Amino acid sequence: MAILDGRDLSTCRRFTGYLADRSICTSLVELDETHRRLWIRLASVSRFSVALDQDATTLLIDTLDGVGTCAVRCEHEHGAARLLGAQPNPQPWVIPHSERRFSAPPHGGPMRLYLHLSEDADDRIDVTLTRPNTLALVDHLRACHAAMISS
Repeated sequence: MAILDGRDLSTCRRFTGYLADRSICTSLVELDETHRRLWIRLASVSRFSVALDQDATTLLIDTLDGVGTCAVRCEHEHGAARLLGAQPNPQPWVIPHSERRFSAPPHGGPMRLYLHLSEDADDRIDVTLTRPNTLALVDHLRACHAAMISS
């Protein structure tokens, strides 16, 4: 187990996704130092970083795995309560053509994670994951959930 600045790097992982303009981005998912909260940093941008507790993490896992829809309660890095959304993305053009076949039936479709801090376009982020990347995220979320300590 590697430790850096009090963080357990074994719980830190990056996931590739696509923004609404089709540009590629990488989101970071990791447990905090105390293993009580799961941090999701959409597109690895601190402004779009939120922490989930165990219950919210469970709901997010179930939603992503089952290709469902949810809005989970989370805490923004500045302490404000927010909702992190997850839902299927029916817009295939967001994912490059070369990757679309991996996100089509029977595999399940791409999933969209989104966080809207306000109505202003600069305060909104939508990240779409291919189905293989969604499943890799689900596996990582399950491992982090198993390592979480109840508050």
